[in-house]
Amino acid sequence: LSDDTAYFVCAYANNQWDLEVELNADPAKSSFRRAMELSQGTVSIIDQDAVCFNRIWCCYEVWVSIYLRRSDEYKYDIYTVATTGAVGITDGCAEVDRRVE
Repeated sequence: LSDDTAYFVCAYANNQWDLEVELNADPAKSSFRRAMELSQGTVSIIDQDAVCFNRIWCCYEVWVSIYLRRSDEYKYDIYTVATTGAVGITDGCAEVDRRVE
């Protein structure tokens, strides 16, 4: 990713204290889904307990990322922190791997 790559952070997109105003009966019309339609991929940041996979919206975003991809160019990556630093599972070759000769 380049230095000017934009990210959508779903937690910042909605008023977390009044989510009922932000959401409707059809998740495909949610701000989460609309932003995913505009993006080039999804990144899940996982804590040591993988709590995000217990949250329905996070699971929905993973499902949309994997099963409803617009094209093969849409990427889904997972990152976490280990004692040695960040560790990622990437959809395809990571930029850092391309730089290794």
